[in-house]
Amino acid sequence: MTINKLVKELVKFLAIPVAIGTTVGLSIPFSMNVYKNHNVDYQIEGRRVLKKVDGIFANTRVEIDKDGSIEMTRASLCGEYRSYTDEDRDGYLDSIYLGGHMFPGRGAELESRIFYRDGTLWRDGDLENYPDVFTNGEQDFREQLERFGLSTSPQS
Repeated sequence: MTINKLVKELVKFLAIPVAIGTTVGLSIPFSMNVYKNHNVDYQIEGRRVLKKVDGIFANTRVEIDKDGSIEMTRASLCGEYRSYTDEDRDGYLDSIYLGGHMFPGRGAELESRIFYRDGTLWRDGDLENYPDVFTNGEQDFREQLERFGLSTSPQS
């Protein structure tokens, strides 16, 4: 039996177990993500909490405090993490926390490199140095609010 035939037989032998393993390996975390985060809406300690699934390993969580301020967290199992805060609900972010990526350079603008202080950018001190981060963050923030059926006005 030639090496070529051996390789073909090995591929045939492993194809089904690898396919099953991959399917099970991805479906379990996705199922847990859906169970914990699919269209969740509840109240706890004066805060309204809403969650949605963004993908197999990703989700978005919005918390609206009784004073109307909004904190939004977008997280992925692959390490991407960002948190937005709009304290006066005017649609302009007061702070942005940018977490790192498991795969740096995936197009997220400075996220792996902004870890001065605690990783948080504040509108008052950082807008001038990082205007693109705030512009992109505010666009993402507004798009997510719309996806959740919310607006920047305190009534929703």
